[in-house]
Amino acid sequence: MPNIERLKVISEILKFVIVGITNVVVYFAMVYFFFRILGLNPVIANGVAYFVASIYSYMMNSFITFKLSFSFFKLFKFTVASIFLSLLASLITKLTLFFGYEYAVSMLFIIFGLPFFSFFIHKYWSLK
Repeated sequence: MPNIERLKVISEILKFVIVGITNVVVYFAMVYFFFRILGLNPVIANGVAYFVASIYSYMMNSFITFKLSFSFFKLFKFTVASIFLSLLASLITKLTLFFGYEYAVSMLFIIFGLPFFSFFIHKYWSLK
C-alpha cells in the first residue's frame, strides 16, 4: 500500500474512533432523555436511543470520516451493519460470561475489538 493511501486509511480510522466516542455520548444522552425525562420503558428507550445514535453515526461517518453524500440506501445498510455489530457485542458478552470471565472482560473485547471490525464493515460494505 503506498504511503499516501496508508495515511488516508489511518486518518479515516482516527476520525472513525472520534465519531465512535461522540456516538457513545449521544447514545447515553438519548437513553437518559427517553428513560429519565420522558419516562419511556427502558427497552423502548434503549431501542429508540440506539436508532437515533445509528443515524448520528451514519451522518458523521458518512460526511466526516469517509466524505460521502447522503443516501437512504447507505443509511439502511449502515443500520443493518450496526444491528449486526450490536448482536455481535451481545454474543461476545454472553460467551465471555459463559466461560466464567468477569463482565468487564467482555467490555474490553468489545471496546478494543469491535471498532476495528466495525470500521471495515462500514468502509467496505455499508458506506460503499
